[in-house]
Amino acid sequence: MSFIFGIVNFDQKAVSREEIRLLGNGVKWENFIVHTEGYGNVALGYCHHPQRQPKAGLFHGEDLLVLGDIRIYNNEELGKIFDYASPEEAFAKAYRLWGTDFANHINGDFAALIFDRCSEQAHLIRDHIGARPLSYRFDEHKLIFASHEFGLVKSGLFRTDLSEKKLINRFFSQGEMYKQTVFKQVLKVVPGHGVSFAADGSHTVRKYWNPESILKNKSLTFEVAAARL
Repeated sequence: MSFIFGIVNFDQKAVSREEIRLLGNGVKWENFIVHTEGYGNVALGYCHHPQRQPKAGLFHGEDLLVLGDIRIYNNEELGKIFDYASPEEAFAKAYRLWGTDFANHINGDFAALIFDRCSEQAHLIRDHIGARPLSYRFDEHKLIFASHEFGLVKSGLFRTDLSEKKLINRFFSQGEMYKQTVFKQVLKVVPGHGVSFAADGSHTVRKYWNPESILKNKSLTFEVAAARL
């Protein structure tokens, strides 16, 4: 089990050590080991159980920073296109090659941040079915994100209240507000989607996976379909 977290200041102010420490302490579970790195206006980190190897990691390139909790299942296929030593490096090279829709070429479970130093944009990306959680708060000048929303709120870096509308929605098992967490101003990245944030205060949500476009073979029997799966 690993969690990721980070802060991006789009006003170019440096992220303080205290801020990233508070965020890490809020996100981690008891006795988890925390790793953090600071890059001026960007600070990133991950934490993991002390008796297990971390599944999360950081890639630091001249043009990109990649933080992710990533498992890739089509390594053989990707390896024919480019070489990489870690899942985070694979994401960096895939982003350079295919842009923000690169996740369409990844078969795996993942939650990740890509910070593009050239465009000063941050991209949060979540796997197709949402196996890896990812939440964030954005207030035009600052992006704060983490694997789970409770760590964001527990950090004390911002004030928020419970979302009564979300709680009522959850009580009646309605799914219209999936991206809203139980806290106001704290949102989830929807599975199969990415969210991009820019220095001008704008953010864009994009859907990279379209399961409705998958070809259907209605001639398959249940037994054959189950066997193939």
